[in-house]
Amino acid sequence: MADETPNTVTIDGLKRSLRIIDTGNTTIDTQTNAILTGCLNAAGQYVQNAVGTDVDGFFDGDKVKELYAIAVYALAATYYQNPASISTGQTYDVNPVLNSIVGQLRGEYAVQSGGDDDGATSQSSTTGHSD
Repeated sequence: MADETPNTVTIDGLKRSLRIIDTGNTTIDTQTNAILTGCLNAAGQYVQNAVGTDVDGFFDGDKVKELYAIAVYALAATYYQNPASISTGQTYDVNPVLNSIVGQLRGEYAVQSGGDDDGATSQSSTTGHSD
């Protein structure tokens, strides 16, 4: 299982995707970087676990590294922009980008691991509800 986020995903890349610039205030910038790093690490682990981690180097491969980066940035941005998602009512899936890319990554992962290549192993792990 991968223990770290592949090299295609960086804190600076996440800052660019969120349009965050350094303020020049070391304290604020350090705190922001710490929050973004946590979001990035959590998102990377989520995507890796949703797809699979048994194929060594899968997320650094040329066929998937860009899709992986987009999925991680999309989820990390969601974590950053919505730090608390507590609801007592019905919830709705609000990250179709992530779900679409995870499906694509699952398909490629299945091909590389020798399994079925339809990518539809179970979308319930990314949407939070069963099919």
